[in-house]
Amino acid sequence: MEQKDYRLAAIMYTDIVGYSRMMERDEAGTLSLLHYHNALVSDIAAKRHGTVIKTIGDAFLIDFRNTVEALQCAMEVQSAIYERNKRSDSQPLLLRIGLHLGDIYFFENDALGEGINIASRLQSLARPGCVCFSQDVYNQVLNKIDFQAEKLGKVSLKNITKEIHAYEIASPNVEFDPDRDKPRAGFKPAADEAPAATKPLPGASSPSDRGYGPDAARGVLDDIRKAILADTKAMGRRLTVAEALERYGEYGVEAKEVIASMAEKGLIQKAPAAGGASGGSAGGASGAPGSSDLAADIGKAVEGIARAIEQSVGDWQKAGRNGRGGRSGRGDWSDEGVRSRGNGRDRESRYADIGRRVERGAERVVDKIEREIGRSSVLDEKSAIKAEFKRHAAEVGTGKWDAELRDSEHFKPSSEEIETDFARYRDKIEAKAHKSSSGFVGNLLSFVGVNALLWYINLKVAPGFMWAAIVSAGWGTGIVSGFFAMLRGRAKASEVDRMPELEPGALDLYKKVNRVKDSMAMHFASILSVPPLLFTINLLTSPGFLWAAIPSGIMALSFIGHLVAYPGTLRGLEKRLFRALGVDSWRELFRLGKGRVAGAAAGPYASVYAEAAAIRDEIVKDLKAGKGSDEFGKDMIPTLDRYVEQVKLLSHSVNEIDGIVSTIPTEALRRDREALEAKRGSAASQALQEEYGRSIDEIARQEKACRDLEDQRELLRLRLGSSVNALKQLKLDMARMKALPEAGERQAMEDLRRKAGELSGYLDDLKKGYDESAGDPYAELERLVAESEAKARADGDDTPVGPGR
Repeated sequence: MEQKDYRLAAIMYTDIVGYSRMMERDEAGTLSLLHYHNALVSDIAAKRHGTVIKTIGDAFLIDFRNTVEALQCAMEVQSAIYERNKRSDSQPLLLRIGLHLGDIYFFENDALGEGINIASRLQSLARPGCVCFSQDVYNQVLNKIDFQAEKLGKVSLKNITKEIHAYEIASPNVEFDPDRDKPRAGFKPAADEAPAATKPLPGASSPSDRGYGPDAARGVLDDIRKAILADTKAMGRRLTVAEALERYGEYGVEAKEVIASMAEKGLIQKAPAAGGASGGSAGGASGAPGSSDLAADIGKAVEGIARAIEQSVGDWQKAGRNGRGGRSGRGDWSDEGVRSRGNGRDRESRYADIGRRVERGAERVVDKIEREIGRSSVLDEKSAIKAEFKRHAAEVGTGKWDAELRDSEHFKPSSEEIETDFARYRDKIEAKAHKSSSGFVGNLLSFVGVNALLWYINLKVAPGFMWAAIVSAGWGTGIVSGFFAMLRGRAKASEVDRMPELEPGALDLYKKVNRVKDSMAMHFASILSVPPLLFTINLLTSPGFLWAAIPSGIMALSFIGHLVAYPGTLRGLEKRLFRALGVDSWRELFRLGKGRVAGAAAGPYASVYAEAAAIRDEIVKDLKAGKGSDEFGKDMIPTLDRYVEQVKLLSHSVNEIDGIVSTIPTEALRRDREALEAKRGSAASQALQEEYGRSIDEIARQEKACRDLEDQRELLRLRLGSSVNALKQLKLDMARMKALPEAGERQAMEDLRRKAGELSGYLDDLKKGYDESAGDPYAELERLVAESEAKARADGDDTPVGPGR
């Protein structure tokens, strides 16, 4: 740690119970136990990202980055020690652990601060085998991990003046504590106050019955809330914050939280501004400057509900005081009794009205929250899609046309464009395809029915002006776009269903391919449907001037530009996709089969093939643009194509051999051979020893065949790596030739021809390597087994037959 580092930290302090006494009784055994303890605590602390600050004899001081990991470490240490104590017959190991969250001064090899002192005192307070932690830790871990803790309440710690509320988790190690039934050593509740755990709330179950944990803590909050409401009912008025704190403040932070919450809702009367310091602090500020509109709306709604409840409680109190003396006894039907019963019915009506008002207010709050959350989610998705298309437009040649997909009604991208998991992407594509198909069918039926009616009305009412044609042409643009969107949706759904699963990088390339195709389909649908609409409007409204030709011509020029850029862009993206996956075509990609990860044919060697193909493209580009392209490129380019193809086949073969080698149980063969050698050494019979020897020899031959297969794999790996290096060297030579003056051109060309010859020779080596790898890797194993069986049969035939056989 950096020297003089000052920060908030979760501190764990541990100590072995009775360590000095254990050393006195059994020094050697205790030192062995200490070694086990140190290794256990260090390992678990490291697992939970803890840092050991220092060790003090048998004590550990450990710093954690958060309280959750600190408590998990403490519980796991106690659990591991319990498992050890159960199995061991030696003296049990008991540990006290204290946890606290506080600001700590860190030095090079030490740490100081009040937080460490509190953690140490809490450790001393804990029973043997238990974990004791402060209220600060409890507040942070509540509802984050499962635990059962006993609340000790406000405790008095030596030389600590700060108010500390403590909790304790008892581990099963308590059963090994011989003093477990004695009073807790050093435990003193704070002056004039008993622990909250020993003072049950009115009408609440005792903490010992309920235990303490997340659920039990919520139960305490409910008990405090019910007790305050019961006091309100008994007194006939609301309690003030000061009265509530006086009655229930001893229950600690939970009580203060409940009192503050009820004060904000109006169920507890806040103290006046002049003298209500405690009430104001309990209530807290509910509206900080700069709060969002959503928070303000929720606050107003809650305030309205609280006012309704407060008013209703006041009405109930008045009605109760008026009606207490109304009834004189059972069967009292005097005017006063009738009025009392009437007041009761009025109260019931008012309570029902209050309930309805509260329910409506709560529903408005929930609806507001859901709308805001939904709007925020939609905005985040739209922003992500916008950023994705912006990146696509910068990387793809047809990007300016592809970006128009975002404004299309039928081709509009949705959440599948930002999906990184192929399975979810496939599901979304299939759902979108189904939606577009059903939407097109419904739109088409509506188009046919409505337009038939419109044409009938047009021909009957105003046959001189065919206004229905404009409606039909306008609606027809949507029909055409919907038709092409349906076709593309079905094509994509069929395609992803036949494809193997893609990794995120390959999936990103595939999404770009689909965007390019979708953009062309959308543009084609637009050029088919929009000009007819424009000319229909033109001919019906102003046939003397064909103004529709102007926008139609502009659209046609844009479409031609898109059409020219489309093939090259699509081929480039498909080539990048195929290289990333180690295949050459869609047919080969589909052949990999659904359910397998693409690139499995080449496995980890797909990147080698992709690199070789990329270098080949760069060399071909230089050949076509540089010197000697006519006389040298004709022979060189086909050689490069065959070379890269062999690299691809070799990468597939090496990956297949990797899979085969991984399935050979070499370790099991070794264990079997060692076991047979041990048995042969102890066998008394000569015949049995010979039989063991034959089995051992057979296993040894199998092991040798496995080693030969591994050597072959390593050789092919070396050849594969060298193939890319050869291409890199050729590329460097091409670049060197460009830098030579005219006088050196002939010599450079000769050097390149020599390199081409070497490349052809290396191509033969690659073919040889591929032919070797294409053979059956188990052939040698099968041959050895067959020889062994034949030898065994021959030995059996030569064995003399005895009289009894």
